[in-house]
Amino acid sequence: MPDRHDEETEADLRGQTVRGLDRLCEIFDPLLTDAAHTLYSDQKSELAALARIFDLPTDKEPAQVWAEVRALLVVTPGEGATSSPLTIMVVEQDPQTASDLLAELSCAGHRVIGSFDSAETAEVSAALHQIDLAMIDVDLAGEADGLDLARSLRGRWNMATILMSENIVSLTSVGDLGDALVLKPISGANLRATIASVMAA
Repeated sequence: MPDRHDEETEADLRGQTVRGLDRLCEIFDPLLTDAAHTLYSDQKSELAALARIFDLPTDKEPAQVWAEVRALLVVTPGEGATSSPLTIMVVEQDPQTASDLLAELSCAGHRVIGSFDSAETAEVSAALHQIDLAMIDVDLAGEADGLDLARSLRGRWNMATILMSENIVSLTSVGDLGDALVLKPISGANLRATIASVMAA
């Protein structure tokens, strides 16, 4: 636990909206390795809220609750996961996130189509390229959002899709439309594992 003189800084950090899988893991992963680790009351509330989103029981020990939530959020590559170069379309509204994704995917050896910031432009491009996988921001602005685009790509080309959002509630409302769901920002390791898992399915 922090020293009392650090309490204000820690409270500020804990009071911020949790945005991204890495941040969630930073807060809750110590529960899995340290039996003596305890959570602040607002962290317990956050964990319970995450569990309720996925219709998981909240009356277990925090470590058990987080283990179940984590299993739904963190993708690990399955047997036979492929690391072969792919052609991946990126549809992302935020320029910095798009730039980060392009850098990670290119570094991993994939060919990248995009990035596009609208569903309409992405759909036109999808008709012109042989694409293995589309990474789509659920919260696209415009007449069509990311879910509309994912639905169209699946219907027309049976294209594999990874749906992304900073808002965990947005991700839990997509049903089975995406082959994987990603809470942004995502680390390079988790990105590669998610892609490998989707392509191995």
